[in-house]
Amino acid sequence: MNLPILFENDEVVVVDKPCGISVHPGAGTTMPETIVGELLKKYPSLPISNGAERPGVVHRLDKDTSGVLLITKTEEAMKFYIDCWKAHRVEKEYLVLVHGILEPNSGTIEAPITRNVKHRQKMTALVTGGKNAITHYEVIQHFPDKEMPVTFVRVNIETGRTHQIRVHFAAIKFPVIGDEVYGNRHANAYFERELGLKRQFLHACSLTFPLMGVGATAKKGGATRLKQTVESKIPSELQKVLDELSSDPTRR
Repeated sequence: MNLPILFENDEVVVVDKPCGISVHPGAGTTMPETIVGELLKKYPSLPISNGAERPGVVHRLDKDTSGVLLITKTEEAMKFYIDCWKAHRVEKEYLVLVHGILEPNSGTIEAPITRNVKHRQKMTALVTGGKNAITHYEVIQHFPDKEMPVTFVRVNIETGRTHQIRVHFAAIKFPVIGDEVYGNRHANAYFERELGLKRQFLHACSLTFPLMGVGATAKKGGATRLKQTVESKIPSELQKVLDELSSDPTRR
């Protein structure tokens, strides 16, 4: 497994996660098959205070989501970054293709998320109850094809619930293209058949986080820290879909 390193210091390593690989072991997945399993070869002392099956993990990406993933290298860093995520001090940005013409061109989806009581591997968006979840979006481009209209969207999430983006867009009837769990089967089949897309169109393109112990300055009411932004280029198989959509005048 080749894991490109996008950023590294004494506290963290940020990798470009490929689609199709789990972050840590789970049902039917062993440690050597995961991102952290691969990282343990180079960093054998990844902290395990968050659980031996999740060494260094402070946030996750779904198995079939690609992009920027931060892993901590020390116990102190793990505690610091878990606190950062809880305090919403990390900015997470994604590129997503959804089924349908999404309007208005920007908005917020705010709906609590909980585990589906009938299908424990799935999540559900609720009107009340569950854990608070907030997703902001901005339309990049509409592709109003009569047969298969889609919208290319930039997404920023305030919270990090399991399957949040996929669940929220499915809840408002604009499911992520290629999503086999919450998506539209007809749309998924069309994009695989016509454009060769064999994965969900969801990519973590940017992560902005505070740097631990670097550039911290005293400030009334707390401290400010230098921030680091790490970006991941959209994978070629997703860019190919966008190029095909853009090149066909009937889809614009």
